Amino acid sequence: MSWIEIERGQGGVTERVEVGDGVVIGRSEECDVVLDDPSVSAKHAWIRPAGGRYVIIDLRSTNGVTLNGHPVNEALLRDGDRLTFGDVAAVYRDPHDARRLSQPAVPAGAACPRCGHGFVTWGSCCPVCGLQFEFGDTSGRHRAIVRVLSSLAFAGGLAGPLLLGIGWMLGIVLGVMVISGYRDESEERDLIMARRGILLGLFWMAVGVWLLQVCLRAG
Repeated sequence: MSWIEIERGQGGVTERVEVGDGVVIGRSEECDVVLDDPSVSAKHAWIRPAGGRYVIIDLRSTNGVTLNGHPVNEALLRDGDRLTFGDVAAVYRDPHDARRLSQPAVPAGAACPRCGHGFVTWGSCCPVCGLQFEFGDTSGRHRAIVRVLSSLAFAGGLAGPLLLGIGWMLGIVLGVMVISGYRDESEERDLIMARRGILLGLFWMAVGVWLLQVCLRAG
C-alpha cells in the first residue's frame, strides 16, 4: 500500500495518508485530503493509480505542484519523491517501488548478471535463475512499446477473422504480452486496450470454433 506523508505546521509533524484507489488533494472539504492552507487551491492535485504505480496530476492549481523541486503537470511517482502543494510539503512512499529500486539495473537486451542467460526486453525476472531486476534507463522506451503493443492488440481483436485469419490470435498474444510483461510501465488506458484485445480475440476464437462445428455437422 502506498501513502504520502504530509508535513503539518512548523513542528515537523507528519500525517500519513494512504492513497489507495486515488485521492484528490485540496483546500475544499469535498477533497479526500484537506489542506487548510491559503496557498492550496480548492482542488489542487490528484494522485491516481496507473498500471501498478501512481501518478500525480496538477488540477490547474494556482500555485502549482512540484516534484523534487521541479514544477509538474503530470508525473510518475517513485518512493521517496518530495512533493509540494503550494507551500505544503509531502513525501510519497511506496514499499514495493523501494524494493524495485534496490534491484540491479540492467540495460535492455543484456544478459542476466547472475547466470548470464540472455532474455527479452520485457518482464523483470530472469527465466532461468529467477533474479529480479529493473531495466535501466528504458522507461520512456517501454511506455512507447506498451502503447504500440496495446493498440495492436486491440486492432487485432477488432479485426478478428481478417488479417489471414490471425487477427484474433494477435489480439490475445499481444494483449497478454502487455499485461504480463509490461504491467509496471503501462498506464491504465494501455491495460484497458490490452484487455479488450484479449476479450475480442477470445470472442472471435469462440466464433471460429462454433462455425467449424457447424460445418462439420453439415458435412
